[in-house]
Amino acid sequence: MTEPPMDVYVDQFTVSPGLYGAALSFSRNVAHPAALIPAAPEPVITLRMSVEHLKVLSFLIRRQVKRLEEVHGVVYPVPRNALASSDIAPEDWEFFWKS
Repeated sequence: MTEPPMDVYVDQFTVSPGLYGAALSFSRNVAHPAALIPAAPEPVITLRMSVEHLKVLSFLIRRQVKRLEEVHGVVYPVPRNALASSDIAPEDWEFFWKS
């Protein structure tokens, strides 16, 4: 069995919740794809956990990002087209980060 990656960069993810658990798969785009030929992202790691764990993790990540922005007086904007690509309505995004 190979050692799991411990420090990696990812720029893609998929969340697959199910009745009995969830999987978070992380991958990264190919560094130098051939021109005009789309390349599938390289899989990096898949994390499996209970849905309860997923909910707690989601809460903690949001809280830490909000604290980071408050402490440093910054806001990390996410482009509208990035939200749209994940089917996130702008009003839902604003509500999530302001509540």
